[in-house]
Amino acid sequence: MSQPTYRLLCSLALGVACILPFARFAAADENVFAGQLSETLDEGANGTACADVTFKARQRHLASTDPAAMTVLRFWFEEWDEDMIEGGKGRYNEKWFPHGAKGIEGSKEVDRIIRERFMTIFEAATNEGSGHLVQGWDIRSNPYENLAFILLIDQFARNMFRGTERSYRHDHLALQAARINLQKCFYSFYFTGYQKLFVVYPFMHDEELNSQIISLLYLRRLNEDDDHQFEFLNAFEKGMEHFQIILMFGRFPHRNVRRGRPSTAQEETYLERYGEPGFIDGSKW
Repeated sequence: MSQPTYRLLCSLALGVACILPFARFAAADENVFAGQLSETLDEGANGTACADVTFKARQRHLASTDPAAMTVLRFWFEEWDEDMIEGGKGRYNEKWFPHGAKGIEGSKEVDRIIRERFMTIFEAATNEGSGHLVQGWDIRSNPYENLAFILLIDQFARNMFRGTERSYRHDHLALQAARINLQKCFYSFYFTGYQKLFVVYPFMHDEELNSQIISLLYLRRLNEDDDHQFEFLNAFEKGMEHFQIILMFGRFPHRNVRRGRPSTAQEETYLERYGEPGFIDGSKW
């Protein structure tokens, strides 16, 4: 996607959401949305502007991070330790979203590894059936345990339970953690570019239009950051796809069968025509 196209899509997407009567928003222009998000991104939950974070503060949090959470982070971000020292945007890892002719087989292998290494941690994190957060992980105060929790629930679950309802059963918990991340400004001062990127996916995976708006505004800001300007345009494009589907249907039709909910005639036509786009078998939606 070119930069002009990106900017045009920003204006069109956010503008359309503002004027549609069913969009659940009273505002009539993008600036209001941007202002609302700025309050979330730039200010803490108590309304106090985010203060800068020192290197010592980062090291203090790292030292207190649960070893299981660190295992999650080091697996997903192979450059984790280097980036914690040097900073930067990190690097793309093919295991996140395998591509090409071997994409499906590559995904199956990543799925297997994640199931073998992280199923126990996942079950402890979700406390299956209880809806409570993992005991011992402080997602409200420790930025690294917060990000590890987001990855475990929002990403690893989609690998471990690909193609089943269980892959997004606990999405609300990941969304809760992501909201805390924004409110506490964790994303801004503790993470590199690609680490920041994964904070947005719980919003992108949510079936509420407000979450889709937040995801686009967050990705817009990420792409316009001086440290990694326009490095994440592909993610913005994916965000647009999710936004369009929620704007049109109010939910992801690809999930209907797995969630036992009937599809409308319009959704059936859409699914027949476009199948299951997304991350192999549609399970990333």
